Amino acid sequence: MYRKLPNFYPLHIQDIMPGILAGPHNPIFYRNRGYIQETVKKFNLEKMKLPQTRETAQEFVFSEPWWIYGGPIFPHLHLDGDVYLLNDEQWKTFSEGILKGIKEKIANAGKVNFAQVSALAEAVEML
Repeated sequence: MYRKLPNFYPLHIQDIMPGILAGPHNPIFYRNRGYIQETVKKFNLEKMKLPQTRETAQEFVFSEPWWIYGGPIFPHLHLDGDVYLLNDEQWKTFSEGILKGIKEKIANAGKVNFAQVSALAEAVEML
């Protein structure tokens, strides 16, 4: 019905300020909601207990400037307003599933424009 317009502008707001899509606002969490639900269930992950008081919340949030680089640097998932921590092996399994989906999308992409190829190449270079 509606066709997706090509992305002629490969520079996104998250390129300028990565923290803008930090936490639950990052598209990876809503685009992969079902897979995240499966992961939480598969590993029987428990919700992270966030700070309960204003003082401990401020201490938690401002302990380091995580918003500059896009989020806390530990493996975690956001689902329905909750945060779930993963250990390294769980993260490896989760990220392998995400990469599998990305590989399938690239394999089936067909024609791509220069901006898309450029963005993909840049993303791959960061690995």
